Amino acid sequence: MSIMNKRNGFMVYRKTLNKHLEILGVRITMQQLSPLAGSLWGSEPEQVKDYYKEVSEKIKKLHNNRV
Repeated sequence: MSIMNKRNGFMVYRKTLNKHLEILGVRITMQQLSPLAGSLWGSEPEQVKDYYKEVSEKIKKLHNNRV
């Protein structure tokens, strides 16, 4: 992930959702994706949110090790 996409768990979640939709052949704009991701994120259980937060932390560590 680029520097711009290593911010937090939600950003990783949104990027993963976007990739999943692309695989399914669904292409939507960021203006459409962001509210969808926000709504889905709000309904996710804490364990899912925690998973993406952990992934985000791993990305940050990998980035810091490279720099």
